[in-house]
Amino acid sequence: MDDGGLRIQESIVWLDEGIRRIHAVESGELESSDWDRETWGVALGNNAARIYSLHDEGYFQIVSLKGFLKVLETWRAFVQSNPSDQETLEFSIDE
Repeated sequence: MDDGGLRIQESIVWLDEGIRRIHAVESGELESSDWDRETWGVALGNNAARIYSLHDEGYFQIVSLKGFLKVLETWRAFVQSNPSDQETLEFSIDE
């Protein structure tokens, strides 16, 4: 499996950091927070997550914080699962 140069454990740690930041914004510990990687970023605040390209800030999508939390938690579970060609994972963020 191509890991993009990062071991799975490093990706899980970064996903956990994103989840921690969402919880901190939701609880009021932080008013807002930014979470980004090599080519994309997420601005967390005001019950919303603005996901945007670091190369073109005009390219973005806004989802609820709860919806983005579900995305990260589901992606974390997927990354930790055993690969299988027989299974498909689908979910929606129902906003």
